[in-house]
Amino acid sequence: MPITSCKFNFDSVLTDVTTMAAVARVVELVGVGAYIGGATLLTDPVLLTSAASILTIEARHQTLLNVLSPTGSSVPAAFDIALKPQEVLAIAAPFFDGPCDLGIPRAYYTLFSSFSTANANLSQPHSLCYKHW
Repeated sequence: MPITSCKFNFDSVLTDVTTMAAVARVVELVGVGAYIGGATLLTDPVLLTSAASILTIEARHQTLLNVLSPTGSSVPAAFDIALKPQEVLAIAAPFFDGPCDLGIPRAYYTLFSSFSTANANLSQPHSLCYKHW
């Protein structure tokens, strides 16, 4: 079931092009990992096919942002990492704007996260996932 109660606020990272582009790379990387990890949770073949289609678009976005980044390579790792829902939420949590009913206690997924734009190596988004997971 999709989560519809969450609102996001990216104002803190829209202050300059460099930060925005670096966070966009992280968002796309997490999107790819979320779809790979989420595939094991789907049993409906129609939903799985739709998710696979979205995954390929997320991967294209990720590759384009990597190519445009002065510190990235088009494909920085041989394999992408499957992320668990709580790992995705831990990375996304700093951008929640107000309450967000996720069906997972907030304390549980925030334990996984030390991510912030202040301490993350945004020039190497793959290192964020390898470091934490």
